[in-house]
Amino acid sequence: MIDANVAKKDNTPIILTELTGKERGKLQKAITGHGKLKAALLATDLNTMTIKRAAAGLKLKQENAESIRTFLNTL
Repeated sequence: MIDANVAKKDNTPIILTELTGKERGKLQKAITGHGKLKAALLATDLNTMTIKRAAAGLKLKQENAESIRTFLNTL
C-alpha cells in the first residue's frame, strides 16, 4: 500500500471501449463450460474479472478489448 497515493506520471486519458453484441455472445460461449475460461485466460493473458466484465458488456481498456477480439478470431 505504499504506492496507493502516488499520482500517475503522465496525464494521458484512458480510452475505454466495449465489445459488440455478437462479440459478447461469442465470448460467453467461449468461456462457458469446463476448462474453457482457463483456456481463454491463457490465450488472452488477462484476468478472470476482465473477461467476465467484457462478456457482461462493461467497458474495457482498448488493449484488453483487442486481446479479446484476437482470441475470438481464432475460434
